[in-house]
Amino acid sequence: MARLGFEMLAMQGPKSGRQRTDLPDESAAQVTRQDLDRLGVLHDLLRVLNDPLAGAQEIAHHVARMPPLRARVTRDFGARFPARAIPKLPEQVAALGNREIEKILLALLEDLTVLRAEIE
Repeated sequence: MARLGFEMLAMQGPKSGRQRTDLPDESAAQVTRQDLDRLGVLHDLLRVLNDPLAGAQEIAHHVARMPPLRARVTRDFGARFPARAIPKLPEQVAALGNREIEKILLALLEDLTVLRAEIE
């Protein structure tokens, strides 16, 4: 399946220039037909992101339910914090913040829209 408009962040590993091996493969971040059946997960995540009382644990719960979104969050964390070990998902979400999670989600929604158009 061709890449669907998702521009991966430049992968910068530790200062040696090596790529990180603890990050999900790029293919894990690509959307598939199965993901079109998981749109309810994204609706749930959007509701949580709009709740000022929701914490990283609750947001991470919904991110984990959509495999390509989870992969993108982890890859983004690794790109933004190349010297840090990859922590559990709630810590990744907390470090990135809601605005960054929303940007990642928007890119995922765009890729799902393109995929749906290609299928139809």
